[in-house]
Amino acid sequence: MKYFYSPTKADYSKYLFPYQVYLIKEEADSAEEIYAKGFLPVRTIYDLYYLARSTRVDLGNFELSSENRRILRKVENFYFEVKDIDKFKLDESALKIIRQFAKSKFDKALLKDSSLKKIFSVLGNYNKVACFSDKIGLQGLAVLCVNGKTVHYAHPFYAIDERFKDLGLGMMTSVVDWASASSKKYVYLGTVYGKSSLYKTQFKGFEFFDGVGWSIDIGKLKEIIKLEEGKFSGHLLQNKSHIKKYYNFPSLTRLVKKLKYEL
Repeated sequence: MKYFYSPTKADYSKYLFPYQVYLIKEEADSAEEIYAKGFLPVRTIYDLYYLARSTRVDLGNFELSSENRRILRKVENFYFEVKDIDKFKLDESALKIIRQFAKSKFDKALLKDSSLKKIFSVLGNYNKVACFSDKIGLQGLAVLCVNGKTVHYAHPFYAIDERFKDLGLGMMTSVVDWASASSKKYVYLGTVYGKSSLYKTQFKGFEFFDGVGWSIDIGKLKEIIKLEEGKFSGHLLQNKSHIKKYYNFPSLTRLVKKLKYEL
């Protein structure tokens, strides 16, 4: 693995010197290990990963909840199939769904066809496609990265139609359930930033990468998001009340001493 860091604006008044952390996957590297470190793949640059507040479901602790089952019933009339990405054809009907979804969700920031085609090809960082079809045809799709005991669910697109209002969550729930039935260990679900992404916490076995390790504390996650959406600015681990509450240490100095012998 090779790491490099892209700098962003510094703030000397708060002693903030931010960098975006990137990782380059080398031939001998395990994708499972990279995901376990909190990294996720960049959309279209092969073997490049970025560090983020990643999320996953520990399938050893997963079981379908009543809400999960309710959502699955909403999509039970869809045919769900996982295809090898080199056998998936990104035809005009699929591109139409993707373009309409992107236009609806991302305003005018419509992805270029060239970028879309790279996501759904062997040139990207994914090796499977999850397809959801009804009697009319394809209505939803997402890319997967399946390696050993891990699955990464990413870039879902589905038809914008009032009849399919539960399709997005149904797709994610179907893939989590499929991974569990396939004896996988983890399903990675992308990032969790802002209240709008908290729907991912509904799965039993949910964890998020907090910068120190993987946490199951949803209350902690909600507080982090609340701080970020409020007036707090700075490194979170400089917040003494946060360290004391969630790491049981009075200061970053004490936490560092503990981590020095654990990481």
